[in-house]
Amino acid sequence: MIWVGSFQSLRSALRKPPSGAPLEVHTWQRSETGLISPLADWLMSLIARSRCVRGKEEFVELALREAVSNAMLHGNRMDARKLVHVRCCCESTKGVFIAVRDQGSGFDPNNVPNPLAVENLDASSALCNAIVAFCPLEGACLAPNGVDDAQALTYTPVTHSLVSTCM
Repeated sequence: MIWVGSFQSLRSALRKPPSGAPLEVHTWQRSETGLISPLADWLMSLIARSRCVRGKEEFVELALREAVSNAMLHGNRMDARKLVHVRCCCESTKGVFIAVRDQGSGFDPNNVPNPLAVENLDASSALCNAIVAFCPLEGACLAPNGVDDAQALTYTPVTHSLVSTCM
């Protein structure tokens, strides 16, 4: 079943989906950092109940929180009138796909310095680099689309890879 609505409305309507059932959620939230945890906690509870990333929930949660935070801070520039859209699809044994989009103006990925170059490493890039290090597929973890600031996270249990665009 596909669930579409604001985070506030879906949180009430979708408290406990059937355990192990396929899940597809399309939701949105205002760009307020105080709303990151309630959204992430709620979505992770749904993901955990779907059993699509058994034992890897903490990696998915870390990437989800970072993607939503980046969308609010960098994409929407903390403008509470702008929304962060989150789409989550998961099915038992097939993994999870999460797309996070903001309403910012986007960026040109050709103008972004290589985050793995020694001169660009600092404490603020540690989380993104940790996500990249977790992904064993060379070149698959940083894949900006050049159109907007969409971030996609994909965890597939077969390959044990978490793919994220961390820009």
